[in-house]
Amino acid sequence: MSPPIQPSLRRKTSPTATSLRDLWAEQGREHSAKMRLSVERLQQLYESQTMAYLGGDLEDLNRMAKWARLTVQEASRGARA
Repeated sequence: MSPPIQPSLRRKTSPTATSLRDLWAEQGREHSAKMRLSVERLQQLYESQTMAYLGGDLEDLNRMAKWARLTVQEASRGARA
């Protein structure tokens, strides 16, 4: 009677081309870029609202307020992702 076949215990390479460390770093960079874009968009919105207010353009302010709500919602979804 022959002995049972033993599986190889040597370390095998990961089936993926990218390591988890690299994936984690890439996700961090993407998140930072999204947050930076959100901050820039909100700052642009604030500046344009200020200029519209100083110019007395209420219609423009209402349009920007609607856009601001959408931008904040988008930023909060991006922060959760």
